[in-house]
Amino acid sequence: MKRRSLLKQALMGLTLLSSLSISAMTQAATHTAQADEIIVENPWVGAPPPFAQALGAFAILKNPTDHPITLIHAKASGFDMVHLHQTINENGMHRMVGVKQLTIPPHGQIALKHGSYHIMLMGVHHLPKVGDQIPITLIFADHSQKTIAFPVKKGML
Repeated sequence: MKRRSLLKQALMGLTLLSSLSISAMTQAATHTAQADEIIVENPWVGAPPPFAQALGAFAILKNPTDHPITLIHAKASGFDMVHLHQTINENGMHRMVGVKQLTIPPHGQIALKHGSYHIMLMGVHHLPKVGDQIPITLIFADHSQKTIAFPVKKGML
């Protein structure tokens, strides 16, 4: 009798464990990657002057979701380093500092622009010219990635 009770409890435990596993897999399968949710508008890189060793990449990052989306890194071939930066003003002097991440709030946006947040492409291997496209891969907190073609444009749009 005791053995039958233990067997019944074991089966109930396995049934519960199976249900929890299926539920967790369903939730994981229905979760959308941050890279698929983010909207990138007006990407561009400023045309560099001769002998430039760093370029800025700019865009508008829009989050149409009900949860924050966090950009943690960017990468691009043809550069020694790619960092997320912010331009700050300290005592009337502008300087750039690295940032670990950019969090785009729910139903909000962040503008990557001159004098603010931007992607810094450093250690240029080959100077791009107006009309070229620089593929930059954005990497998000959930480790999803989205590659965007950033056209090289003249001036400070």
